[in-house]
Amino acid sequence: MIFPYDAVLTAVSGGPDSVALLHILHSLAPAISIRLGVAHLNHQLRGHESERDAYFVESLAKKLDLPYHGGNMDVGEYRRSQKLSWEEAGRLLRYSFFEITAKQYGYNRIATAHHADDNAELVLMRLIRGSGPAGFSGIPPVREGWIIRPLIRLYRSDIMEYLKENGLDYVTDASNQELKYLRNRIRHRLIPELSNDYNPSVRRHLNRFAEIIRDEDHFMEEIIDEWFEKAADPAEKGGTALRISSLMPLHRALIRRILRRAIKETKGDLRKITFDHIRSAMNLLPETSVGNHLDMPDGIGIDRTKDHLLITKGKPEESDYEYRIDIDLLYHHRRLFLPEAGAAIRFSIIESSAVPPSGSIDRNTAFFDLEKIRFPLLIRNRRPGDRFAPFGMQGRQKVKKYFIDHKIHREARVRCPLLLSANGQILWIAGHRRSREAPLRPHSRKALKAELLLA
Repeated sequence: MIFPYDAVLTAVSGGPDSVALLHILHSLAPAISIRLGVAHLNHQLRGHESERDAYFVESLAKKLDLPYHGGNMDVGEYRRSQKLSWEEAGRLLRYSFFEITAKQYGYNRIATAHHADDNAELVLMRLIRGSGPAGFSGIPPVREGWIIRPLIRLYRSDIMEYLKENGLDYVTDASNQELKYLRNRIRHRLIPELSNDYNPSVRRHLNRFAEIIRDEDHFMEEIIDEWFEKAADPAEKGGTALRISSLMPLHRALIRRILRRAIKETKGDLRKITFDHIRSAMNLLPETSVGNHLDMPDGIGIDRTKDHLLITKGKPEESDYEYRIDIDLLYHHRRLFLPEAGAAIRFSIIESSAVPPSGSIDRNTAFFDLEKIRFPLLIRNRRPGDRFAPFGMQGRQKVKKYFIDHKIHREARVRCPLLLSANGQILWIAGHRRSREAPLRPHSRKALKAELLLA
């Protein structure tokens, strides 16, 4: 998981698991020559408790003399806008935050505190929800080569014993006891019942089952490489074309995996792709389905031509999002993470005298006269009809025309956030052009600094 001279960003919530992870890595760091940093995302779900957790983690990092990287994100708003579960929304935001932070500050590893009990709970939850082999494989010890789980072989009881032996403080999250969440019901009801009434080693056996499935799934994916290459042709307009003649003689299990691979190659991931989607795609294989079309999540389409299953992706969709920033948050050098844009915007308030000459300001940074801005600020994606007043130009211009004139690719437009004041005026097309709104003057006292941080 870790090599000498790695830089490891440690995800710390303040709870027992992540506190133990941080202390373990901190104690090992001198011996294995690694650099550590601490990351904490405030989900803004529990009011003062969320602020307490952030303060606790920041104080812990300071005590250990480690750099602290904090962020804030409204998980509830993101969940509503993206129509996700609480768990999925929180997970996506956390990893977006960790990855952006790691890339910005030069960390090549992200360590999370998942342990063996977490893994057992996840396997059961996915079994209940009807997952396939990839889901039963549980939490991988290493994901994508840089997300690591050093505690994955340890159980919660091991971690609590370590904390007790070392006299380490931590905070508790009351929401972990709320039984409205499926994961908590599995943790506090189902697994104890299975352990007490059926098999006291159920946690260990679930972890062993996950390891076996993970190894076999990896083995099957290696086999699929060869079959996929035999069946796939490049599509004329992008996507993947699977030859019907190559698929028909194969076992259904192979066809299912080849289809999943083709969709992943085209879409980039398999999120929202269910067993029923794959089964519907397989129903296009018979010759009687020539000419039929199937719509799938995230703009994926499958067409049955005479000789192929053609899997393509439509134009990128603009997912509407909007976040509000109140002025009191800006005095703490806050970063707002935008998973829809794969980026973050960091705000800070500085003396106007500290603003560098305009010629040395890059396009990912903008400065505004704080007193001329109406709060709360809004950050959102482009909407039809948006206009702004480009700095240094007369009149107003459609944002869409600006993108076209500057040859900004459609995918980049979809990912580009706009910064607006409360009166609806666009202050900044982040990463591209600021407007004439709230310019700094010789008599300006305070400046709002906004920086676009790209993943």
